[in-house]
Amino acid sequence: MKNILFACLSILSILPNYSNGQKKGDAGVIAAAAVVGGAIGAIAAASSVELAKEAMERNMVEWVLSKKDHSEKTTFDLSLMKWEASKKEDLSRVSVVGFKYTEKKEGHLVLLNICSPGWWNDYGVDFSRVKVYEINKINWTKILLAYLNLSKEAEEKEITDIEKIPVVKNKEKITLPIYQILSINSRGFIFELGDSEKTEYKFNFNEYLKSGDTHTVVDIGEEYKIDFNEGNMNIFLKATGDLIRLKRDFIVDITKKVFANYIVSTYN
Repeated sequence: MKNILFACLSILSILPNYSNGQKKGDAGVIAAAAVVGGAIGAIAAASSVELAKEAMERNMVEWVLSKKDHSEKTTFDLSLMKWEASKKEDLSRVSVVGFKYTEKKEGHLVLLNICSPGWWNDYGVDFSRVKVYEINKINWTKILLAYLNLSKEAEEKEITDIEKIPVVKNKEKITLPIYQILSINSRGFIFELGDSEKTEYKFNFNEYLKSGDTHTVVDIGEEYKIDFNEGNMNIFLKATGDLIRLKRDFIVDITKKVFANYIVSTYN
């Protein structure tokens, strides 16, 4: 916000010259005034994005303070993890804002702010349209297992252990833990084997699952249904009726966050 304020003051300092130029009919100054007007509009738009972001951050701190047990002295880290708006028109397309939360008793969590349509308007953030979902190792394991089993090839057995994902190494089938994941692409999950070697868990590529019109869905509890469509994970939130698509890089980021302790113990 300091940079935005400085820019506004700089532009305002031009306005007296603009006023004098108008009186004299100075076309150059009038043209400059148009530029100033455009710059003010751009700054106002940037300010809207920054204000929305700051409001979400403040609300997240308030949520933690109201929902978590602080009967004893507590230190926690809370930082923005997923924010996709860089200009004002982006705000209407934002459906999820993610935060990383770490605290000794709770461990590593991800807090998803699910934004229903209309969450942002000219008056700011309407928090009645923002619902927070706490993602921990237990519920993220359920979500990932649902995603993997919806997407698996037909001959694969059902996956029941998140630490035993079937992959192939040197033409031999082995299993790997989910926290060795590197990325997700349109073909499947990419895993690290060590020494820069990689392998993958392949999605089902038959014609049925390729169709953009086909959705494969499973109900996994009181809060969620998981929808597999064109290799993507969508989460249907029962409380709000929203269908949220989590981008593949974000799925990897969440996985690495909630399994952070396992990653440290594996590689150290």
